[in-house]
Amino acid sequence: MAKIDLSDLKGIKLDEILGDLREEAGKRASSLMGEGRDQVKSARKALADQNDGDMFGAFALGLAVGALIGAAVALLLTPVSGSEARRKLTEQADKVRGGSAPEWETDGAGNGKTAYQSTTPTYGAGSSTVR
Repeated sequence: MAKIDLSDLKGIKLDEILGDLREEAGKRASSLMGEGRDQVKSARKALADQNDGDMFGAFALGLAVGALIGAAVALLLTPVSGSEARRKLTEQADKVRGGSAPEWETDGAGNGKTAYQSTTPTYGAGSSTVR
C-alpha cells in the first residue's frame, strides 16, 4: 500500500472539488425529480384522473347492477312459486315460534301493565310551564 504524503495534498483545492460535487448532486437530484414527476403524470393519465365522486358513482352503479343480476338469478332459479314460498316460510316461522301465535300472560303480572297503570306521568312536576 502506498503512503500518502501530506505535502501532496497542499495543492488540492477542496472548495472547488466540493463545489463541483454539489453541482453534480444537484443536477442528478433535479433529473430524478423530473423523472418522478413524469411517472406521476403517466400514472394519473392511466387512472384517467378519477376523483372520489367518480369512484363512488362507479361503486354505486356496480352495486345496483349486482343487485339486479342477483334478483334475476334468484327469480329464475327458485324451485317454487311466490305464493308457495310464502306459505312454506309462514309454516317454518310457526314451527320456530312453537304455535300459531305467542301466548301472553293475561293476569297482568310480569307484562308491565300493572306498573304502568298504577303510576301517572309527571311532566313538569308541579310547574304549569315547560322550560
